Amino acid sequence: MTPSKTMTHMLVAGAVGAAIGMLIAPQKGSDNRKAFFDSVDGLFDDLLEVKDKVTGLVEQVKTAVSDIQGTMQSKIEQVKEGVADFNTLKEHAGQALS
Repeated sequence: MTPSKTMTHMLVAGAVGAAIGMLIAPQKGSDNRKAFFDSVDGLFDDLLEVKDKVTGLVEQVKTAVSDIQGTMQSKIEQVKEGVADFNTLKEHAGQALS
C-alpha cells in the first residue's frame, strides 16, 4: 500500500470515528459541534505554529548554506593563489637550475 493511500485511509478512519463518537456521545449536538470546531481551531493554530517553526528553520538552513558557500569560495580562491604561487616558484627554480 502506498503512503498516500495509507494516509487517506487513516484520515477516513479518523473522520468516521469522530462522526460515530459524536453520534453516540451523551452531549447535545450543539455542544458536540462546538467542541469539534474548537478542536479544529486548536489544530489549525498548532499547524500554523509548526509552519512558522519550519519556515524559521528553513531560513536558518539557507543562511548557513550561504555562509558555507562564501567560506568555501574564499578557500578555493586561497588554494588557487597558492597553486599559482607554487607554479611561479617552480618556474623560477627550473630557470635557476638550467
